[in-house]
Amino acid sequence: MPDSDVRIKHTFFQDWFGIISATSLMGLGVILLKTAHIATGGVAGTSLLLSYVTGFPVGMWFTLVNLPFFIFGYFFMGWEFTVKTVVANLLVMLMTMGAPHVITISSINPVFAAVFGGIAIGIGILGQARHGTGSGGIGIVALYLQREKGINAGRTILSTDVLILGSSFFVFDIYHVGLSILSAICISSMLLTFHKPGLYTGY
Repeated sequence: MPDSDVRIKHTFFQDWFGIISATSLMGLGVILLKTAHIATGGVAGTSLLLSYVTGFPVGMWFTLVNLPFFIFGYFFMGWEFTVKTVVANLLVMLMTMGAPHVITISSINPVFAAVFGGIAIGIGILGQARHGTGSGGIGIVALYLQREKGINAGRTILSTDVLILGSSFFVFDIYHVGLSILSAICISSMLLTFHKPGLYTGY
């Protein structure tokens, strides 16, 4: 087997350092979007929309929305993937709920928040996938379909984002809907570009 085809297994430390780092970036992205009062696609977008409508913390919704997908992950992706995903999502919840106590963003350009919040979430999702975990929600199903059926995860997520972002018309004005779409495009672009079989050989 050529050296380039050798797959190197991550150590326990590498796995969890990678998961925590990726989850931190994802949490930061959610905080940027929340501060600018915009949404995005995926479970992050769903949680943000529910938070805006109900007034309850986005971190709480992030975990509740994910519960049925955790069950799916257990049966179709295995217990190790599910444990990692549950821990990662709890970290996002803690980070978003604890953020007001450690950081205050008094002003942020909404276009900047949409672009860099989306990129941060996209990198976070990629980092989680590289270390055998998921961002939750439809992302778990997307990873399953890519692994088992070869369907690009970015395409799956983008198709469901259309439905989620369509719901934002009931919450936002057209300007903030546009920003939410922009953030979702940034996330999906990261996944479509970099989340490809064989592009990364570690596991």
